[in-house]
Amino acid sequence: MKGVCRTESLVAFAALFLSPGATAYATQATLRYHSPAFSADGSRVVFACDASTDDVYELFSSPIDPAAPAVQLNAPFVAGGDVQEYPPLVVSSTGRVVYVADALVDGVNELFSVPVDGSLAPVRLSLGDAVQAFEVSPTGTTVVFRRNDRLYGRAIDGSGPVALLRTPFNHPVYADCISPDGTHVVYLSQRPGPYPYQLWSQPIDASADPTWLADVSLAVNWGIEDEEMAVALQFTSDGQHAMFTESYTTGARYRRTVPVDGSLSDEPIPYFGSLSPEGTSLVFGRNGPALFEMSAAGGPARPLCLPNCFEMLPGSRGYRSPHRVYFSPDGNWVVCTVVDESFHFLGLYSVPRAGAPRPTRLTGPGWFDNVLSTAANRVVFGSGNPFVIESIPIAGGVPPVALGRVDMSLITGGGSAVGVSLDGETLVFAGYPTGGSSSDLYAVPTDGLGLPVLLDGLAVFARFNGVWIRNGFAVYRRGDLLYGVPLDASAPALLYHD
Repeated sequence: MKGVCRTESLVAFAALFLSPGATAYATQATLRYHSPAFSADGSRVVFACDASTDDVYELFSSPIDPAAPAVQLNAPFVAGGDVQEYPPLVVSSTGRVVYVADALVDGVNELFSVPVDGSLAPVRLSLGDAVQAFEVSPTGTTVVFRRNDRLYGRAIDGSGPVALLRTPFNHPVYADCISPDGTHVVYLSQRPGPYPYQLWSQPIDASADPTWLADVSLAVNWGIEDEEMAVALQFTSDGQHAMFTESYTTGARYRRTVPVDGSLSDEPIPYFGSLSPEGTSLVFGRNGPALFEMSAAGGPARPLCLPNCFEMLPGSRGYRSPHRVYFSPDGNWVVCTVVDESFHFLGLYSVPRAGAPRPTRLTGPGWFDNVLSTAANRVVFGSGNPFVIESIPIAGGVPPVALGRVDMSLITGGGSAVGVSLDGETLVFAGYPTGGSSSDLYAVPTDGLGLPVLLDGLAVFARFNGVWIRNGFAVYRRGDLLYGVPLDASAPALLYHD
């Protein structure tokens, strides 16, 4: 069965002037890539590509520097078989790639894993039937996967048997989440009745019976989300509590937290909140309006600012409410967007986690629901159309600095033409630098103190479908091709290749 992939055709240039900012384009006009993913240390990128035969996607792993050759990871496929784009491949924290392919029987998508460097042959994790979805444990040692709406667990290296996880009544499973230590899985099942959804916990090796955690009210917005998106399962960092979203036909949504031992001591939490970096508490907005923090195990909420601490700006209507909540990576700051009853964005605010009488308004009013990074003690955000990217210290005190404008015509639906490094210090974007007019790919420091660096002159028009920064390189998918380029443009952008 052929892989699922967009088929945007590109013009091939066999020879292109190669200099910093220029790109070496593919000589195969129909060459396509999908599903890029990265090793935990950022030293390798893994992708599927039809390098040998059109529309037959094989699995490759390359050093992050595209000048080095890639290695093929998959064993030979049966005729018609290839790596599937959905569900997307995953690189575990232990350095194994988990992927779905109809490698043995055309049209039967099974689950495989292989070392990211190709040092060992792939192993099959599932046994027959199509795999619908899978998840790798945070420890990188175990995998759970769904097949025919049933849930299974197995060691990521294929050792040991496949374990069937199921409710006492063997009801279908629609969502799951693995505990931080990789030993348990919490999953959502459906049964007939007035409360059709239930939450269960079970050892990932099925060594014990499942434990009922809660009945769940779930109003799924079909066409926009499914059960997995709607319930949004999540563990606290200590693995003692599971969090999920409960929704109602009235439109109301709440986050709930339940202990995984089944003791059912929980408290609803307003939906628009965020789990802290250490994974033990939540910060959320509530009537007042104000910001509060409470333990993920429930209990009293601690205010981070005084009631009615968000100012009424000119043009705002009715109540003001925190909308999206973000943390700085060190957990010392909270950043949030605030809206009024007409869902107009009034501003972007920050407040110390220790609390303060009033939050600091970083910018606004305007459309600021695109916070890209809160690292490096700075907030990088986008707003407006054209999409302007700005940066400001998380404590405020100075006006935002403009970093550039994104060319929205260069973005594929569901894709992105913007990436911020994990340390928050570098922005890569496709568009126009401040004061510029040429739509190209640039890198710029997020503090705004350095000049933009031209990474790719975009000699051929093609829309972007993802930008990532790893180990001093920008990796980007443009059209159906995957490129890498040093952030200092010391070498030209190149295709990842075998």
